[in-house]
Amino acid sequence: MLSDEYVQYLARFEAQVGRIEVGAYGQWQGKLVRKLSIDEFRAKLSDFTALHNTYAQIVEHGDTIDNALLKILRERASELLLEVES
Repeated sequence: MLSDEYVQYLARFEAQVGRIEVGAYGQWQGKLVRKLSIDEFRAKLSDFTALHNTYAQIVEHGDTIDNALLKILRERASELLLEVES
């Protein structure tokens, strides 16, 4: 069974990139993105969630944000067709 998050991802992908096969590439906000399989999606969502939680803790504590962390967070978000507020 597909997870709700993956179903939402597929809907975002079709609406914002187009109807293409898993593994194929498309354009999203000027970036080349690959449509992920459910297993790839789960792994990337896990990575993104961990990075986003770290980012949120840094912001909450008022610490300095490393530009590399923000760059990686944005890259992971784009793989999932998510936008990150910074």
